[in-house]
Amino acid sequence: MLQLYVWGPAFGLSSIDPQCLAAIAYLSKAVPQTQWQLIASSDPTLSPTRELPALRDDSLWIAGFQNIVAHLSHITSGKWNLDRDCTPQDQADISAYISFLETHAQPLVDLTLYVSSENYHASTRPAYAHILHWPNTWLLPPQRRAAAKARTDHLNFSSLDLDTVDQDEHETKKSQFAAGTEIPKRLIRSTARTTGSLAKKKGQHAARFRLERLAEGCFAPLNKLLDGKRYFLPNEEGKMTSLDCLALGYLALILVPDVPQSWLKQMMKRKYPDLCRERSNRKRCLGFYDYNHKITLPSPHHHLS
Repeated sequence: MLQLYVWGPAFGLSSIDPQCLAAIAYLSKAVPQTQWQLIASSDPTLSPTRELPALRDDSLWIAGFQNIVAHLSHITSGKWNLDRDCTPQDQADISAYISFLETHAQPLVDLTLYVSSENYHASTRPAYAHILHWPNTWLLPPQRRAAAKARTDHLNFSSLDLDTVDQDEHETKKSQFAAGTEIPKRLIRSTARTTGSLAKKKGQHAARFRLERLAEGCFAPLNKLLDGKRYFLPNEEGKMTSLDCLALGYLALILVPDVPQSWLKQMMKRKYPDLCRERSNRKRCLGFYDYNHKITLPSPHHHLS
């Protein structure tokens, strides 16, 4: 039996990771439920590839959504390939849009759930607490956040990371304290509070505008491709493709989590209602387990044989 290892459930979704959500959706649609098992390990070290999602096929491990899709098609001569009814041109478009999504949608998830200090501390980190065992509850969330910051560093959205802003403010206060013999303390405190507060508000406002522009660059082409259809690309059977599965993974983690700073979610609902409509996103994402698939949650001492 195939085993799919993923990051565990969060926010009412099947996983806290977009590629894991996509893999779960794909196997739920393409593979008979008796042929695979879902293991919400939330531990990439269990896999030799140290990546999730990871598909275990006997002694063979396959990591990453696209590699898993290719492997399922290969071992069944295309039977478990959701894209099999698409034309060669549509299959080429699927590959291109999948690469586009991985490049442009991942940073949006990173910024929303990890770089934003308010969202991370209020929503993301508590979600990890429910799916991780000690000591990973302390180790993995900061590692995941650091990786997200590194992936988005070139976008210059540091103003979303109020932890960094607070640290900068702390350094400013230290400098002011060193000059305290010359500047009255009441003025130092007032200046520090006012400057820090204004800097945060100004930085967040600018970040919100730029974040919307970044999201438009990602989702405007997808919205045009969907063009009111149920699925992104037509095929003879009118079924989901691998592109639909991956898009659902990213859209779900943008639209479903309840976060204090929900600018991106609000913008998506305002500008791209087709992408956000209930039947094509939230309900299908939340319904990944309509197949009565049993979720295996390993114990803290779970090891692979």
